Amino acid sequence: MTTTAKQRKNRGKVSNLKPWKPGQSGNPNGRPPKPRCIVDALRSIGSEPFGEYESRIEALCRLVYELALKGTPWAVQFIADRTEGKPIQMTVETVKNKTPEANPFDGLTTDELRMLLAELQGVDVELQDGQLVKAASKTA
Repeated sequence: MTTTAKQRKNRGKVSNLKPWKPGQSGNPNGRPPKPRCIVDALRSIGSEPFGEYESRIEALCRLVYELALKGTPWAVQFIADRTEGKPIQMTVETVKNKTPEANPFDGLTTDELRMLLAELQGVDVELQDGQLVKAASKTA
């Protein structure tokens, strides 16, 4: 398709916009349907009648109950999980040393932490007889 001089001249102008008429939709067919997935196919097949049973799913459930009555462990568990719900499982996670960098203050004594704090506050401190002593204020 070739572009004429008139089309090139009018390209990008507001006057070229054609709004929808009242009551008219810009998408008359609506959103396209989702493609069918395995779950949809299984539900469709499961709802089909099967012999004397109302559906294939009903036939499968009866088979599972029969297996459970014969003592098949997975069948008993399957029925219990779906009728009573699965039990809540507690998990314990240790948070210690989960950070990429270790805490630089780990392992410092209380006195060492107090001395660091005093330095940050601009106070000279000394340790005499195991006690922190304020010596003098730092002045700049």
